[in-house]
Amino acid sequence: MVSLKVTFLAGRYHATPWGRNVNEGVVEWPPSPWRILRALVASWKRCCPELEAERVSRVLHALAAPPVYLLPRAAVGHTRHFMPNGGASIFTPEARDRVFDSFVIVAADEPLSMIWPEAELSVDDRLLLERVASRVPYLGRAEAWCDMRVATAAEAEADRERIGRGGSDTMPMVCRPAGDDVGGTDAEPVALLVPEQWDRDAVLDERHPLLVDTATVRHRLRLLQPPGARWVTYLRPRLALEPGGEFRPARWTDIVHVVRYALDAPVLPLVTETVWVAEATREAVQAMYGRLNGGGTSLAFSGHDQAGMPAKGHGHARYLPLDEDGDRRLDHVTLVSVDGFAPEEQEALAAVSYLLIGRERRRIRLIPLGMTSLARARAGRARLCGRGELWESVTPFVLARYPKKKSDWPEDQLRREAAQLGLPEIVSIERIEKPQVGPRWQAFRRWRRRGPGPAVASGFGFRVRFSRAVEGPVALGYGSHFGLGLFLPR
Repeated sequence: MVSLKVTFLAGRYHATPWGRNVNEGVVEWPPSPWRILRALVASWKRCCPELEAERVSRVLHALAAPPVYLLPRAAVGHTRHFMPNGGASIFTPEARDRVFDSFVIVAADEPLSMIWPEAELSVDDRLLLERVASRVPYLGRAEAWCDMRVATAAEAEADRERIGRGGSDTMPMVCRPAGDDVGGTDAEPVALLVPEQWDRDAVLDERHPLLVDTATVRHRLRLLQPPGARWVTYLRPRLALEPGGEFRPARWTDIVHVVRYALDAPVLPLVTETVWVAEATREAVQAMYGRLNGGGTSLAFSGHDQAGMPAKGHGHARYLPLDEDGDRRLDHVTLVSVDGFAPEEQEALAAVSYLLIGRERRRIRLIPLGMTSLARARAGRARLCGRGELWESVTPFVLARYPKKKSDWPEDQLRREAAQLGLPEIVSIERIEKPQVGPRWQAFRRWRRRGPGPAVASGFGFRVRFSRAVEGPVALGYGSHFGLGLFLPR
């Protein structure tokens, strides 16, 4: 038995059923098995391409049968947008098209469960599925951030018992293939796209139906449904999308320490503008928090309490822009708070969509990639939250104190900063002239546009070895909450 659980981090699921138009206002609920398997394939190709296609095919083959769903309480909502259609003036009604954005609002504390009662996986195959599933960032449209995981043995057994009881109004509702049953007064038929069974030993290559992109199916092949897929009728409880008296819209209740965005613009900012991008991100999330909370301020975002006093320690947010593809331009920004982000702060982080950089106020789009706990981030593949004994500078270490003639040199200050953060003892420090990819340290902006400046504006780079392995992120010195003094494991 295999059970997958999906939690929608923003409390919404956006997806249009195959063959329907977005303006029909119809939402695919529950997510079709075809969509689930396509998401797993995309996660494999993008995040785990080193996994053998034969092993992935074997795992997905076990999930090709129609699953049984345990549905959380949910409701349907929508927004309406007026978008320009290329007319002469956007202020005339005929130059604007109305677009519906329909979505499912999901209960806060109930994940969606998908159960394959007859599926059996070996230990290695289950580990592979756990790895691929944990890297699925969203399901449906990109706004539907999700956390997908494989259920534990105890959770799977509990799911089996719920299916046997048939669910009720006070527990997840069961949605299963109809078979010969045509339903009843308490269930309604809904068609979901399910993959056809394929040869267990077949290789997942670009010709496999799960890897054929939608544009090819619709425009080049001119098919009404994807090859290798079939429609299966499910019986969905009629109350599945009807909130009861105990229903409440989803809130952010899980502990969140790490929030990650991709940057998008015609011209992305250079790595030398790291500190300015970090400051702009801080301004954007603080402004959004204020708009959503009556002008209030957040200690986690600002590092200051309501009285304007600075926070003690380094538990508030660090804004860490990074060049992850080595082209010397910043393409991601990650927010990390050791103390965690409260539900109201998570709501602001989910709502922010752009930032303005530099004196010319260049607009950079923020594309949310997800929220997670620090433990889960460290268990993933991101180098920023990686683990190791040897760490190397990627942005300049800037002095927070004036050096003395015979003491408080950059190496001394580095050791002091590390000790104050509770890091292990540094056993060796080596200066490096420049990062592996990027300009010399002096080319970086080494001071904030707002706030106090550094003691000495010079930048330094180091290769540091600790006495034992350290878990990231590691950022030290002046501006360490704004991307300066950032180290990555070697």
